[in-house]
Amino acid sequence: MDSFYGNNMKKNRRARSVLRHFVRMVCFVMLLMMPTSGSAQYDEERYTLDSLQKLIKVESSDSLLAKYYCYMAYTTDNIDSCIKYAFKSLELIKDTNSILIADNTEYIAWAYLMKDDARTGLPYLLKSTSIYERHHDTDHIAYNYRFLANFYAKLNQNDSMTYCINKAMDINLQKRDTANIAQCYVELSEIYSDKKCYAESEKYLRNAIELDSLSNNTLEYARCYYRLGEVYCNKAKTLDEYFTTMNYLKKAIKIFEEENSSHALYVYSKHLAFGDLANIYIKIAKETQNKLYADSCFTYLKTSLDYLIETHDFTNAVAVGYTYFEYMKYHKKYKEGLEFLLRQKKYINEETTIPKLREYYDKLREAYYLVGDYKNAYECIVKSMEYHDASLNDSSMLVLATLKTEQAMIMENYKRAHDEEVHFLERRKLKTTIILLCVVLVLICLLVFYVSRMLSIKRRNNTILMLKNEILNQQKSEIEAQRDEIESQKNEIELQKNIITEQWHEVEAVNIKLIHSINYAQRIQRAALSKIEEVKELFPDSFVFYCPRDIVSGDFYRCLRCGKYAVMITADCTGHGIPGGFLSMLGLSGLKEFMVSEYDAENPGTVLDRMKIFIKSTLVSSLKGKIMDDGMDMTICCYDFDKMVMHYAIAAQTAYIIRNGNAIKLKGDSMPVGRYVRETDHFQSLTAPIQKGDMVYTFSDGIQDQPGGRDKRKFLQKNLVALLVSFADKPTDEQPQILEEKILAWRDTNPQIDDMTLVGIRV
Repeated sequence: MDSFYGNNMKKNRRARSVLRHFVRMVCFVMLLMMPTSGSAQYDEERYTLDSLQKLIKVESSDSLLAKYYCYMAYTTDNIDSCIKYAFKSLELIKDTNSILIADNTEYIAWAYLMKDDARTGLPYLLKSTSIYERHHDTDHIAYNYRFLANFYAKLNQNDSMTYCINKAMDINLQKRDTANIAQCYVELSEIYSDKKCYAESEKYLRNAIELDSLSNNTLEYARCYYRLGEVYCNKAKTLDEYFTTMNYLKKAIKIFEEENSSHALYVYSKHLAFGDLANIYIKIAKETQNKLYADSCFTYLKTSLDYLIETHDFTNAVAVGYTYFEYMKYHKKYKEGLEFLLRQKKYINEETTIPKLREYYDKLREAYYLVGDYKNAYECIVKSMEYHDASLNDSSMLVLATLKTEQAMIMENYKRAHDEEVHFLERRKLKTTIILLCVVLVLICLLVFYVSRMLSIKRRNNTILMLKNEILNQQKSEIEAQRDEIESQKNEIELQKNIITEQWHEVEAVNIKLIHSINYAQRIQRAALSKIEEVKELFPDSFVFYCPRDIVSGDFYRCLRCGKYAVMITADCTGHGIPGGFLSMLGLSGLKEFMVSEYDAENPGTVLDRMKIFIKSTLVSSLKGKIMDDGMDMTICCYDFDKMVMHYAIAAQTAYIIRNGNAIKLKGDSMPVGRYVRETDHFQSLTAPIQKGDMVYTFSDGIQDQPGGRDKRKFLQKNLVALLVSFADKPTDEQPQILEEKILAWRDTNPQIDDMTLVGIRV
């Protein structure tokens, strides 16, 4: 179904518009002068439109007529009439009335979007947005950026779409406008739904439902449930999913009917929900072969189809008409179904998009095939293929050409490699032959040399024997001289030994003082960390495995309460020992300042941003031109046990949720808190649902980087996660003992290379 964004935007923004108050005041006076009946029920928007048309017949100034036409464009539920009235208003507007120009261009853009012609409507919306920006009207700017996101999504300009929706979200967050933040989530949901990313679409819709329930916005709450049903309708494949979709749609329809709003947006949403519900009913009827579901399908189908044709929404009328065709197929009324599809062809025109044309001819081909008209069925196939070929754009052809080029290069490289291999084998064979000849020649030379050498040795042996006595006498004299020298060196060594012993005692005294100082530093660091009793108070079923490599540690953890949130922080500073200890104290100091309120707990990414600025500004000094790039890896988890949700942010660390024997890795940022080569502007604030019995593990990299065994292989993260999964269901008092025994067994005789910290919390 098409997006309802424009309708919703008009409803919210015109409530703040001076133009709307002015024209409604005039229409109210006209309505008081008209005869009424006690039993009649009047359509407020229709009477407003009729009253304005009567006012236009009266002679009025151009500026007043322009306002009348502008409001008529807003009031009408006919897309073509909206464009006509808005252009008439623009013809009468003076250039000085820029706000009225912005309103009219906005209505024109909305109408073209509803006609599925985003490219024509985009310039009008850009003009409207630029006018509101000149007037610094943040309300209108935020709405228009949401509107622009829909246009860019239709045009597949994803970067522009993301920019616009984030711009609207930032403005609404600054204003703390819950209702419009929810609308931003709805828009994100519709955009991802159009791209068939149904999981992302459902996530954003549930965020919008939560915000609408907080602001008690019942009708928007119902519209979100309708959209949720539509998402499930698109992805449903099984009978259970069909019934889930039916429940969401029925819940939305029930709220719409209870509220009984006459506003066009909600009436429109209700009738589209009827169409989706009819589609689900016919699918359930086919699965269960229960005729009652087919009867329910026809009831909702007729109501939806009549309304869409009456309001000239032919695009959605054709889509709902496909459900009617499925209804006819269910009853094996193939001829009636074909006749209905042929009548639907009058709603297909030159503005219909290629995918919708292809869908129509696919349905028509199926209908012809069912009635046995294979000739027309073949023509429909040809027509569908023509539209399929037309949908191939330049980028697709470029990708195809690139693939062919790469294939040719691969074949050429393979042939070249084969030729080189053959040439290499021939050269190696020739080289082997040459080497063998050389070896034989060398062996012959060696044999000749050996014979001549033996003869020479025999001649010299006599001479050597005569010289031996003389050499032995000379060696005796040298040995005696060396003995005297060794005796002298021995005395010198004894003296040096005494000096070294004295120096060693002095160094040992200094070391004892240094160890005493480091032990005192350990006491200070331990006092700064959260005590186990504090951890147990916030998280009764939890444990902390804290094992520094040296006396003081570069790892730290901290727990605290921020309003309704229970917060656990795990961090790993650059280095270990005394340098790491200094950085850990710096990190604990920053957290006491930046992690305080519920807002901080709901936005942990913002806390990491502040910590990054704090670390960079504190470590701003440099040594010989080298900038200090020390920092820390950190994970912040903020638990809301009432809503069973966890807000978290991760900086260059890893965290897991173990649920029912499965490990769920939490997403995060790869950059640390400090200077980083690929540094981004902000850390992400993420949210994850939690369930009773979940085990949430946060840890530093000391365990996974620990070498063990003779080959000194690292323990690795995958082995750590497997270990956590194996004992996640055990009591938390036993888990640290199991972990310690596993690490000691892995280390064997290898020393500990880094601080180790792991925190486990059972929800």
